[in-house]
Amino acid sequence: MAGLTAAMHAAAERRALVDDPQWTSLCAIIDMTWSAGAASPSRPTDRAAVDVRAFDADTAAAIDAALGRIAAVFALDDIAADLLLVAAAADIDPNIAAAYGVLLGATAPRPASVALALELAGVAVTAPAGRAALAPTAPLMRWGLVNLGDGPQWLSRHMTGSVDVVSTLLGAVTDDPMVADLARWEPVIEDVIADGVPELATMLSAGHGWCWVENAIGGAGVAAARTAFAAADLRCVVADLASAGAEDLTETVTALVRWAGLHAGGLILDGADRLVAREVGPEPVARLATAPVPVVMVGHGRWTARGQRLLPVTVRCGPLPVAERLRLWRVHVPADEVSDESLVAYRLTPEQIDAAGRYVRARRDLTTGAVTA
Repeated sequence: MAGLTAAMHAAAERRALVDDPQWTSLCAIIDMTWSAGAASPSRPTDRAAVDVRAFDADTAAAIDAALGRIAAVFALDDIAADLLLVAAAADIDPNIAAAYGVLLGATAPRPASVALALELAGVAVTAPAGRAALAPTAPLMRWGLVNLGDGPQWLSRHMTGSVDVVSTLLGAVTDDPMVADLARWEPVIEDVIADGVPELATMLSAGHGWCWVENAIGGAGVAAARTAFAAADLRCVVADLASAGAEDLTETVTALVRWAGLHAGGLILDGADRLVAREVGPEPVARLATAPVPVVMVGHGRWTARGQRLLPVTVRCGPLPVAERLRLWRVHVPADEVSDESLVAYRLTPEQIDAAGRYVRARRDLTTGAVTA
């Protein structure tokens, strides 16, 4: 039996569904796909393309563990977690998709319908709990963990797992394209000495997961936030909202929160001034205020409530102290080549100093000469 099927069996056992007729039918159909290489109308004839016998018990355990982490971060109850696994399964193992097709009366692989997913999760299609788990404001839908296709009735709509969720269940990293455009992958700069670090670290350690950093020009806002996350023993990811397109910012911040949650970390949003611009409605900020992960917004202006009832903890981060700027420069530029006096005039952020320093080192390697001011 494929490891994914074993993982789904484990989900079923958690909800005491081992005798459920629908579940029994699903497992029987999946089992038949392993029989002596015989092809069925709902299964591709290229056995090599769908052979998932490598899904051993360890892989099944890894999928179940990943599902547990996702459920913990996004506050999914047992029903929501089982629905997520059922939705993602068709994109993990094609034999599952083939089995869904048979159960739906199709002649080709299909994703689960809402009705089928509810039944496999052990929830009656008329039960309020199932409707609540897939409500627009419930975690599965609010954070885009599952997607519902179009359909004449809600119960007949196809339900699939988000691409990045499926990848996370398999231990891979596949970022949403929107996230990939905004992600900040520059070298991590932590342990900076800057205004705001102690306050941010204290807030994060105390569980206050929504903060605004008023970052002065040349301030160390992002590096300070990273340092605070590290001091609080929390992971984090960084995105630059200034690079976001003109599309709905609500969709953007939803994808970013999902990205941080799947990485089991907090979210640092640089360029967060866009969130409080007059032309932006309240929904993106409201979405961030209720995020299941800690969110630190870094902007150059002051926080503007704009009708928000929830207020973030606000911290001001000024320019780096002279001694700290010099310390960061000296990682790349020796003191015997460029004097302190020549460097302290530049009020750059830690990231700008690091980028400039790396450029200096590259130029030195090309010219084999000393660096000048």
